[in-house]
Amino acid sequence: MIIANFMQFRKQFEPGKEDAVMRHMVLNNIKMIKNKFSVKYGKEIVFCCDSRKNWRRDVFPQYKANRKKAREENKQ
Repeated sequence: MIIANFMQFRKQFEPGKEDAVMRHMVLNNIKMIKNKFSVKYGKEIVFCCDSRKNWRRDVFPQYKANRKKAREENKQ
């Protein structure tokens, strides 16, 4: 969500200030989420990251095995 907003409004930022603006947007969003949900769920925040190299495929080769095939069939 943050990146979508950044991409939409990046033309308004001064050249060279994109990193500072992105950092500001991310930190403010984290702060907003913490303030909104900390009373109900606690003050700790868990960050999860992902990448194209997914360990699940090493452990379970069938993980999402049919998605590429389904995409190719849909293209035809």
